[in-house]
Amino acid sequence: PMKRVNAQSIGEILREFFTQNPEIGRRLDEVRIIHAWREVLGPGVAQATREVYVHEGTLHVVLNSAVLRSELMMWRDRLVRTLNERVGTDVIREIRFR
Repeated sequence: PMKRVNAQSIGEILREFFTQNPEIGRRLDEVRIIHAWREVLGPGVAQATREVYVHEGTLHVVLNSAVLRSELMMWRDRLVRTLNERVGTDVIREIRFR
């Protein structure tokens, strides 16, 4: 059998790729934050969420419930921490609700 020289693990290859292409890694983290929003807050909040996106370190969440919006505003700082922890990196600095 042929001996494999310079075998890299998939993890090493991906790490190298994202190091060389930080923009792609950042976009991937943003997508993960958006998924985390729905997972962390559950189906009730997910249903009331009309739109959720990241722009320049801010998670923008458009809700169709004023009651839910004011409730979530009180938890904003904690949500930022929880969502970033879920993704494993500081993707967002703040959350804006509309």
